Amino acid sequence: MVRIAFASDLHFDVNQLDAKKLIQQQIDFLNRQEVDYFFVTGDTFNDFNKTLEYFEQFNNLARNTKAYFIAGNHDMVRGVKYYQLEEPQSKYYLHHKTLLIPDTNFAIVGNNGWYDYSFAKTRLNLTDNDYYHFKQTYWVDAVIDAPLSDRERFDRTLAQIEESIEQVQAVGQSNRHIILLTHFVPRLEFIKFTDYEKWNISTAMLGGVGLGELIDRYQLDYVDFGHLHIRTPDTQIGQTTYLHQPLGYRTKRRHEWENADFMTEFMQTTKIIEIN
Repeated sequence: MVRIAFASDLHFDVNQLDAKKLIQQQIDFLNRQEVDYFFVTGDTFNDFNKTLEYFEQFNNLARNTKAYFIAGNHDMVRGVKYYQLEEPQSKYYLHHKTLLIPDTNFAIVGNNGWYDYSFAKTRLNLTDNDYYHFKQTYWVDAVIDAPLSDRERFDRTLAQIEESIEQVQAVGQSNRHIILLTHFVPRLEFIKFTDYEKWNISTAMLGGVGLGELIDRYQLDYVDFGHLHIRTPDTQIGQTTYLHQPLGYRTKRRHEWENADFMTEFMQTTKIIEIN
């Protein structure tokens, strides 16, 4: 039996936390839970280099738990270009990679993910140009290196995920169970529209309908995601269990925590499953 832990949206810098002082506490908690693998699905820092440094330090200190990550949109804000995100920056960086979990019949498929405005288009009658200009005006992603259009980037994401799934399901591995790790929201069912117009427009930058369709087609076992700072219980849709327990923000403007300190919130939101 192998124990796997998932977390997302730790936002150390936004939450004004000293990650170097917290890493050992995180490792100690995961050790107590006998966790073998720890996966973070994006938004660790607002700087890709700081995220890399965090996972290097974590794995240098941890003896019993291996930690891996994908990048969220916040990780992409500083310190990295698009072409670098598409390269194997670290053995702990799982974008467009697969990881076979030893002594189990499970494989991890990792992909940062992206969006194509399709969530918002189910509700609003706006053009791609409208969503793009809203993003450039109000959304943190405006500063992310973007040599492709959002639709092109999302289509590339889908192609990469499908390629990774096919790789896992190749000869001799067709019966493997798959856990998909991605930062962006994989299904429309997780999107809650309101009477607030700006929020409804912003759903364009949360994910895309096509990813849910791909997940259904391949009947993946688990999907763990972040990005949407609305915690949801484990959700079964079709053959797939969706895991989403982001830590989120504790700032003056947005107070999403239920506890006063990081470690209590981290222990509460970290999801642990057993696989074999």
